[in-house]
Amino acid sequence: MQEVCITGDIVMHTKRIGKIAEMRVAAKLLELGYDVFLAATEDLPVDMVAYVDGEFIRIQVKSRIPKDNVIHVELYSSTQKYRKQYTVEDVDWVILYDPSSDHGYKIDLHLISDQKSICLRTGGYTKNNQYANVHLAEQYMIF
Repeated sequence: MQEVCITGDIVMHTKRIGKIAEMRVAAKLLELGYDVFLAATEDLPVDMVAYVDGEFIRIQVKSRIPKDNVIHVELYSSTQKYRKQYTVEDVDWVILYDPSSDHGYKIDLHLISDQKSICLRTGGYTKNNQYANVHLAEQYMIF
């Protein structure tokens, strides 16, 4: 497993970072009034299912730290052997968790189902003041 540093001198395996993100997202969704069902195994297409107002929402969680005011997230799952694009048949939302700010960003796959990735800008607009096709993180924030 790959080790990465997420805060200060703490080094963790990427699987542990992912599990921490899943737990933080589940806790935040519970605080927001969702019921949350966590996946018991790693081989499912989603990490959790949320339930609110009579609706089930299939959620995949990703953990990323912004670099140069941008959070880039791939909308697929991959291992050394395969790569699987997230589709609306399996996943409703990808929730991107930023451990540096403790914020979560909801990406509704029904709105962007054909994209392989998305970049969320955390620090305003681009240096060249481009507005078109810029995804401001605050517009996606769920917590």
